[in-house]
Amino acid sequence: AALAANNLEQLGTNYGMRGNILSKKGDIDSAQVYFQKVMDIRVELSDSVGLGYVLLDFANYHFAKGNLEMSDLYIKQSTDIRVKLDDIQGVAENEHLIGKNFFSLQQYSTAIDHFLKSNELANRAGYPWLIRQNYDWLQLCYAKLKNYEAAYFNELKYREFNDSLFNINKTTAIEELQTKYETEKKDQQITLLDQENKLQQATNQRNRSIITTLFIGVLLLILVFYLWRVRIHIRQQEVLNEQKMRLREAQIHAVINSEEKERKRFASDLHDSMGQLVSALTMNIQGLKDASNDKMVRSEIVDNSTTLLNDIQHEIRNIAFNLMPLVLSNEGLIPALQELSARINKSNRVKADVQSFGLKERFNEVFEISLYRILQEWISNVLKYAAATEILIQFTEHDNEVIITVEDNGEGFDLQSFEHSKGNGWRNINTRLNLIHGTMDIDSQKGRKNTTLTLTIDKIQAYKPVSVALNT
Repeated sequence: AALAANNLEQLGTNYGMRGNILSKKGDIDSAQVYFQKVMDIRVELSDSVGLGYVLLDFANYHFAKGNLEMSDLYIKQSTDIRVKLDDIQGVAENEHLIGKNFFSLQQYSTAIDHFLKSNELANRAGYPWLIRQNYDWLQLCYAKLKNYEAAYFNELKYREFNDSLFNINKTTAIEELQTKYETEKKDQQITLLDQENKLQQATNQRNRSIITTLFIGVLLLILVFYLWRVRIHIRQQEVLNEQKMRLREAQIHAVINSEEKERKRFASDLHDSMGQLVSALTMNIQGLKDASNDKMVRSEIVDNSTTLLNDIQHEIRNIAFNLMPLVLSNEGLIPALQELSARINKSNRVKADVQSFGLKERFNEVFEISLYRILQEWISNVLKYAAATEILIQFTEHDNEVIITVEDNGEGFDLQSFEHSKGNGWRNINTRLNLIHGTMDIDSQKGRKNTTLTLTIDKIQAYKPVSVALNT
């Protein structure tokens, strides 16, 4: 009929419905033929609104065919139209579709950005169904990125909106039933008013009782549902608090173990090196008493004692450097690492170097000490286990972050074994990294040379002054 009447607008609508039916049946190639007809009609009529929708049909077709670039192009064209029309809801739907495309490409971080943008627009448009869908996809993205806390939060928001929509739909259904029932009741009243007046009064009474019962039932259902939601929320909060407590306990335990390890190493250094030197110096002093009349012997003992005192001074400096390098407090992280590299280079077995690009000032105390301990622990493991001959530490400052890389030419290792080791090294690194909210990436493989550690920290937080000193 629309074709016979040359009603292009109705004809385009009919073609679109036919294409959607075929698409739902899985016959996307046949559906695309009708979508092309719709496109031609919308262009001929200059129908911007209809064109925005049919462009999405084209995007879905190419996405199903695996032509992701073409799909993205059609979505962007649809978005441009909807932005010009100030169609906030339509733009929100387009952002959601782009997020799903990036999820399929396993680009989860980019997908998160589009789902968040879609949620922002959907909130402005008052579009709860799309908000719920975005939270569902967000929890999937964060789960893929192993950010389980964020995934758990978005799953809760999805359930919250799901429950909200369920209540809205239920209330609407009850109101529709009540409206339909009241309409039928009024029709009956008009038809039977003159003939069944007494019977109508009884019917009205019965109807009031039914409505009252339904109302009370709905109130009871709402109350039960509310109590159930409160109980679920309390349980979820308890689980979350328990997880936070366990994480905090693990961090405290790692810090305590680290401090105990430092104390034992400090005691061992004092006992093994300083103790022997002091004992030898004591024997020299006793020798001076016994050789009081022999000037040559006394002179030899004094020279030997001077050497011992120089060795003691050298050991004291080494122990003090390991505990807290003075250059770290006075000059900063880069000079402290350069001094550490210089000490490593003295062995003539390993060449260590520190490079800095773009850093114009010092980090705050928390970041400097945490990063120094992280890098010190990592370099110590490289020297012990990797059999490396070269170590390169680089700092690169960007607009919003600072990237720190540590590269060595030693033997690689199994990352899972390192993460699940019983030693304190991995836990110490993670504890200090969590303290400064940094991220870490390790590129290493057992049986392959060359390992790269990459640390990423927030530039603003790193330069932000702090007033709390750390217990290192």
